[in-house]
Amino acid sequence: MQKAKDVIGVKILNGVRWLFVVTSVMAVLSCGQKKTQGQRGFEQVPPPMPTTEQIEKNISDLVAEISLSNEQEVELLEIYSEHYKQVGDRLKFGRPDRREMEALRNGLENQIKGLLTKEQLESYTAYKKKIESLGLKE
Repeated sequence: MQKAKDVIGVKILNGVRWLFVVTSVMAVLSCGQKKTQGQRGFEQVPPPMPTTEQIEKNISDLVAEISLSNEQEVELLEIYSEHYKQVGDRLKFGRPDRREMEALRNGLENQIKGLLTKEQLESYTAYKKKIESLGLKE
């Protein structure tokens, strides 16, 4: 009878050890997870780079919204393409510095604004507010 109790005790102890190992592994794996953007305590990752098609669609939407000329449209495509090339170059070497990325974004905005007439600039500002209010990014 004592031997049966010892066997049962060993099985219970082995089950507890197994449960401890499984929960420990799960805890380690969950701690190693990366993040979703914006969550505190997790590594943030930059949003994915837009494709050429996405850039062209954004410009097409903008053309319709603020009445750009053909020349402005071509120049805007060049501005955006160069901007995203610079962003991509910085992302190749890991997580870029926030201030550097903000400077790139501000440079993009200044180039766009320099391309627009006064009326277009007013429409552009309203368009950006509309996009931001919808929680979208340009």
